[in-house]
Amino acid sequence: MKSFFFFLVSLVILGSASEALAADWWFVPWDRPGESEEIVYVDKSSLERIGRSGRITAWVWTVYRSDQSAESGSYRSHKHRLIVDCDKKEAGADIGFLYSAYGGLIQQYRKSAPEMEPVVPESIRETVVLFVCSGGKQPPRVIPVYDPSRDFESRFAQRDRERKPIGNSAPNEK
Repeated sequence: MKSFFFFLVSLVILGSASEALAADWWFVPWDRPGESEEIVYVDKSSLERIGRSGRITAWVWTVYRSDQSAESGSYRSHKHRLIVDCDKKEAGADIGFLYSAYGGLIQQYRKSAPEMEPVVPESIRETVVLFVCSGGKQPPRVIPVYDPSRDFESRFAQRDRERKPIGNSAPNEK
């Protein structure tokens, strides 16, 4: 009987551990892709409502085209747990990790009370907030991504192609 109980407890622990490790990253597009030097993903499996409030938490992964500055060095991506107040249209992060271009951990932080800031209209943060508050349903063009570390390079390349002028756009001089 003890071995059966141990087996059930082990099964529950292993099941919850594998569930916590399985991320469901979704690329969140922005209406102005040519203006942004970052690409954002949201882990749909991490969406969690806080009690009966209008607040939801979600893990967000932002990948930057070039290095960003931090106290402990430069970083290329930022994973953080975003707390979104859907009623007030505010958001703030309480836990975060900064990673180098090679995936090494540069810095981590934890805040007991995140600074909730108003979401700027027509920003990439607003698009993320809409995605989170809709339960991962809006904007409708989002697509699942199985490996964000391979996906973002092709998305930056696509943005470069969109920015490249077609032909000679300068007027002819005589």
